[in-house]
Amino acid sequence: MQSNNKLLVKLKKITPGYLFLLPALIFFVLFVIYPMINALILSLYKVRLQSRSFIGFGNYVALFKDQNFMKSLYNTVLLVLGNVPLVLIFSFFISVVVYNKSEFIRSFTRAAFYFPAV
Repeated sequence: MQSNNKLLVKLKKITPGYLFLLPALIFFVLFVIYPMINALILSLYKVRLQSRSFIGFGNYVALFKDQNFMKSLYNTVLLVLGNVPLVLIFSFFISVVVYNKSEFIRSFTRAAFYFPAV
């Protein structure tokens, strides 16, 4: 009986938190998860104006045989592997340099970097 009371008290404590999360979860499922699953399912079909027929991974096979796609995939990977480390190193360097300066320079730099985001 004592363990049931503890469980009930714990359930009463956590229920409001889950109820507050419920609208965000519903929004996330409706506008993120459902479209992603639907797109994955649709990618397995050959879609025409009036019909669609199941072709399995045929679209993916055709995609990876396409030279334009392979070139764009190569360019994207090259861009990510080249730019991300450089931006991280540069940002770290700037933060270290600015951190050692006066409060005015730190505040000005923060404002200059964050202002375009506002």
